[in-house]
Order: sequence, then C-alpha cells, then structure tokens
Amino acid sequence: MEIAFHIGVNATDEERLVRALWRSDARLASAGVALPGPGRYRRLLRETIESLGDSLPPEGTRDVLIDAITEMTQARRMVLSNPNFLSAPNRVFEGGRFYGTATGRMRALRRLFPEDSLSLFMAVRNPATFLPALLAEARQGTLAQYLGPLAPQSLAWSEVVERLRAGAPDIPITLWCNEDTPLLWNEILQLLSGIAGGGLMEGALDLVETIMSPEGFARMRSYLDSHPPATEVQLRRITGAFLDKYALPGEIEQEIDIPGWDEEMVEDLTLAYEADIDDIARMEGVTVLRP
Repeated sequence: MEIAFHIGVNATDEERLVRALWRSDARLASAGVALPGPGRYRRLLRETIESLGDSLPPEGTRDVLIDAITEMTQARRMVLSNPNFLSAPNRVFEGGRFYGTATGRMRALRRLFPEDSLSLFMAVRNPATFLPALLAEARQGTLAQYLGPLAPQSLAWSEVVERLRAGAPDIPITLWCNEDTPLLWNEILQLLSGIAGGGLMEGALDLVETIMSPEGFARMRSYLDSHPPATEVQLRRITGAFLDKYALPGEIEQEIDIPGWDEEMVEDLTLAYEADIDDIARMEGVTVLRP
C-alpha cells in the first residue's frame, strides 16, 4: 500500500489539509484512496512508536494498525496527517536540538510499515515567523527559555531534513515553504492524495478564501469558472494576481513581537532561511515545491 504522511510541521497547517481533502472524500474513495479521521491513528501511532523504542515491532503489527486505521479493505493509498508527529509544540527544542526526535520517529515509522511505499509531506516556515508562532502554541515563557542553549540564528531546516533522511533514507520527502502554500495548495492536495493532473480539487480554493477579501475571492472564482487553468503554473499565476490585489493585510503580514528583535534580525533570519531552502532542494530524495 502507498502511505502518504503529512507531518506538519507545527505552526504551519492548522488542520487545513485534512479539511480540504475531506471535501474530496467521495472522489478519493472511488480512486482507492483512504482518508481516515485523525482520531483513528494519531494517538495510536504515537503510542505505538513510543512503546516500540529501538525494538522491532511484533509480527503482524502492521496489519493490526492498518485494520485499526481504515475500514477500506481495498485501498491502494492511505493519507495520514499529524502536524505534531515529530513533536508537540512544547518539546520541539527538547535536549537542545531542533526536532531531535526526527531520526527515531522515521526509523520507527519504517519498521511499522516495512513493505509499504511510504512518502512524507511537510511544510517549513521562516524562523522569523515560525518561532513567535511556535512560542505562542508552546506557552513556554520567553523565547530564550524556550530555545534553551540554541540561538535563533542556528536553526536550520536542512538539519531536520537530514535527520528525517537518516531515519529512513528510502522514504521520499516533498517539502514546501509555508509562505508559498496559498499558491501551491491545489498541487499539494493532488500530490498528497495521489490524484495528479485532475484539475481543481474540491478544496483547492479553501485556503485562498481565508486570506482574500470576499469581493476579491468572488471575482477570482468567477474568473476561474470562465477561464479554467490548464496547468498548475496558470493557476498559480491567477491566484498570485488576485492575492496581489485582494489579499487581507492581516493574513499575509505577521507582526513579529519578540523582545530584542529588530528589522536587521528578521532580515538575517529570512536570508538564512532562503539559503537553507536552496540547500534542501539539492538533497537526494527531497523535492521542494516552489511557485
């Protein structure tokens, strides 16, 4: 079976992917794609992985898990999503490492599903906005207390991806920047569900609707109805053009309120982040989606 696993990360998704895919549940089911509810697998997988540790699972564990997760007996693909798969928000920097659990989690995931075709999907985010958002979710006092020995400038997503690859080198990773998600939304839905090239998914405009004025969104829908995009590139251009004109400022621009941070700090973090993404794009087994 193909198992596509969206692992967040924290402070990037807010369950939007799952909700958008549910809009296409009938279409997915007819294509043999199982989309189980998160309540069926998130706690189950977490507890199974934690109890497993470095050991091999007992024989038959995989089949027991599949039976518990989905009732679709003839599924060719299963889509799972858990933004907290690598870590709960309050433990992201535990032990002085940025998602230090990544290698162990991936190794355990591969052991649980040894014969299945696994693929990983994840968004990353500019540390300049990721850290304030994550700190708010984690409720861990000041940023310095939260990060411990780590400095904001030391955080590199490439290190996290390297840990993921070390845990399961055979599992391909599809990654995108959270800042680009509105322009990539339909493509992400298609790739995650395994239904590529099928035009607009039912939830393809859900995210854009939340960050665009009602007037602008209505005009965009009308334009798409009369000028259906033939490619993802065309859809991105149309979406970008309408966002440029009708995006809600409060949804696009995030106020950064961290004591001691100035514009130079934010710019330095942003430039380092952009260079880091370029490094990730050169990694074997990793596909970086870009607008």
